[in-house]
Amino acid sequence: MEARHSTIETTAQGSASSSKEIPEAPKKKTKLTHYIKTDANPSMQVMVSRMAAVDGIPLRTFSKSQDLKYLFEKTGNKLPTTADTVRNIILKDFAKRKLEIINEIKIILLDENKFSISFDEWTSIKNRRYIGLTLHSPNFARDSSFRNLGLIRIHGSMNAASCVKSIEAKLDEYGVSLTNDIVAQTTDGCSLMVALGKSLKGCYARKPPRGAPWKRWRWHCFLLVLLEERIIASS
Repeated sequence: MEARHSTIETTAQGSASSSKEIPEAPKKKTKLTHYIKTDANPSMQVMVSRMAAVDGIPLRTFSKSQDLKYLFEKTGNKLPTTADTVRNIILKDFAKRKLEIINEIKIILLDENKFSISFDEWTSIKNRRYIGLTLHSPNFARDSSFRNLGLIRIHGSMNAASCVKSIEAKLDEYGVSLTNDIVAQTTDGCSLMVALGKSLKGCYARKPPRGAPWKRWRWHCFLLVLLEERIIASS
């Protein structure tokens, strides 16, 4: 009888314990940063592109340097063996970044906001001439109020009219209109850029007052742009 009683008691305890609800495991809370892309662990494509663009490392170095290969292998990446493959990696990453900037610009334009541009002529070590074009807006995300739109290659001599067409074409690649979306332009004081500044027509472009020296008016507009950027940076 005692053995039977203990068996019944054990069975009763087992059924009682099985009838209790098992508490659910606490759900992992999703943080806001889960939805934000960061470069805390950049991919090989990002690192190669950044090292080539920012640090100026030649493409052939990636395929020839044993030390770079070793360092990348330590992070689980294998560098390409040819410079052409490295170039393709950089171009693919550029296309991805460019699309991100285009989408960002679309959002700003949908809110009926405007941009300003700054540009300057630049000559490379191989004596190739370019125009560097930058788009400015306080509405850009992250910690930067500008986006670099890249370099415009200058072939041969270039006058102000052809320079304007080149800038318009580059802005059009990103869905920006020089006439309708740009409120201010800033450049340096070389003869080409002075002539270019006179021929540019932004959406709020104004001629200097009658009788006012053009040079003084140009510097007045330049200082206003600098003041605007200082106010945006401090706000």
